[in-house]
Amino acid sequence: MGTQEKEKTGVSFDLNITTEYHAVGVDELEEQLREKITEFTSSSSIINGRKRKGSYRLLAEYTDISQAYIHQFHSEKRAICITNMNKLANYFGVKYVVSNF
Repeated sequence: MGTQEKEKTGVSFDLNITTEYHAVGVDELEEQLREKITEFTSSSSIINGRKRKGSYRLLAEYTDISQAYIHQFHSEKRAICITNMNKLANYFGVKYVVSNF
């Protein structure tokens, strides 16, 4: 994306911010989150002294999002609301910007 600017009430916004964020826009964020869910579900970690494989259920516990909702979003059968998108992004440490023009 080239440098673009949008003026609104005298304030200029630089949209060339890909170096500061993992995702710019909803489409990129959804893609990033699906990749992170794939990584999570294919990994293992030690929790309370026990090795646990990543799963939708475990991710649901960590994010307070239903297991079914996560599965449906991951398999692209369901769109994700901004609240749950933000919960997943926060859990995975994904920095993003979504702007409405």
